[in-house]
Amino acid sequence: MLYSQSVKNLVAGISQQPSILRLPEQLDVQINGFSTEVGGLQKRPPTLLTKTLYQDTGTPKNSLIHWVNRDVTERYSMHFTGSGIRVFTLDGTEKQVTIPDNLKPYITTVNPRKDLRVVTIADYTFILNRTISIAMDSTKKSEALLPGGIVCVKNGQYGRTYKVLIDGVSVGSTKTGDGDQPTDVQTVDTTTIAQKLLESMNANTTFTTNYTATRSENWIHIVPKTGVTMGKLTSEDGFAGTAMIAFTDHIQRFNLLPATCVDGYIVKILGDPSGGKLGSHWVKYDAEGRVWKEVVAPDILTSYTAATMPHQLIRQADGTFLLSTVDWDSRAAGDEDTNPEPSFVGHKMNDMFFHRNRLGFLAGESIILSENGNFFNFWMTTANDVLDTDPIDLPTTTSRINILLYAMPWDKQLYVFSDSTQFILSSDSVMTPKNTVLVEVTGFASHPDCRPVVAGKNIYFAAERAEYTTIKEYYNVQQVS
Repeated sequence: MLYSQSVKNLVAGISQQPSILRLPEQLDVQINGFSTEVGGLQKRPPTLLTKTLYQDTGTPKNSLIHWVNRDVTERYSMHFTGSGIRVFTLDGTEKQVTIPDNLKPYITTVNPRKDLRVVTIADYTFILNRTISIAMDSTKKSEALLPGGIVCVKNGQYGRTYKVLIDGVSVGSTKTGDGDQPTDVQTVDTTTIAQKLLESMNANTTFTTNYTATRSENWIHIVPKTGVTMGKLTSEDGFAGTAMIAFTDHIQRFNLLPATCVDGYIVKILGDPSGGKLGSHWVKYDAEGRVWKEVVAPDILTSYTAATMPHQLIRQADGTFLLSTVDWDSRAAGDEDTNPEPSFVGHKMNDMFFHRNRLGFLAGESIILSENGNFFNFWMTTANDVLDTDPIDLPTTTSRINILLYAMPWDKQLYVFSDSTQFILSSDSVMTPKNTVLVEVTGFASHPDCRPVVAGKNIYFAAERAEYTTIKEYYNVQQVS
């Protein structure tokens, strides 16, 4: 049977569907052809050789090529060859790249196209090696506790006996006047009470054998001598414990601290048990500013190992490039409970991205974004409260394990891909740690080795299918996603 059909043009590309199902404009095979609605099926336009960049060996296998569109006059292609970095302008002029010897191992890899991820923000190009686990610096750079304890006279009351006790034994005491004499007003002065307590302690031979005491204003600093362990420091004031307070390394509320103290003295504020807003945190007295400042807890890790974190390639003022480590911010407040390590510590990062003025990483099943406007900080600013600008650290919330591989900013949101699930990082308005969620939206298979691509208003991603590769498309239709 003879069958004829009129085909106006061949502009629909190729199709793997049976002939009876596909469009007349689609082909089985298209070699060196270029289809457009305007010109129909044409010969594919040729490329123009501008310059040979690799004279001897050609482009190294599996090199990662990263394009930088800095402005209308400066555009670069960065070549990560696995053993170094080469930067060229669009006319083929090579730029000088300085790589210190100690940083070469980070960019050295057999397969840079698979192992490296690159993001450019202004003149800074961040480079991530996906094969290296993030580690904390083993050198503890946090604050150190000062020895001893503090006794602070908060207020003076007539006819009360003020006592300082160590391990339940009184080491000094003084009694204020009853108030029936005009001169008794001097005895309830907080500085006078503190001085009388100091004189009483210094007159106690047992105390002076093991401790030294110094006074400033209305407080006394008690320090054990060498080889002596500080005992339990308490106080009694005959006024329900509100006229004088004794503490060593912790106290219940911030307002119980003296207005001044020993320079560098660190105290943990446990928090108000009545349900106040402030939780536990650490503060340190700064004598120069005469203020208590929030600090990180003593004896904990505060910094990352710079060699394991992403590096940066910086465009210098003279047009050359310099590879360096990044000065990532250290933990400056809280402890392991109130300000824990970011989720990427101890894991390998899979991807790096920039979204809504935050630098972000994917590590395992978590997505981590920096502080708003500060790309180098992944710690909370304060342990007292969650600020809107604080970093965001969210895990996936699905029944199966989803290792997050790629993050793509698109359509005012961030789309995150695993090998079988797609997520959206969304918020009601301004993105904050309080209102941002990672929501599962679809469950399409996605090839783990092929990065999704944003083209115009759509996202395209690949999935394996028997002997072929399927290209799937995300797009918006008016108000319907």
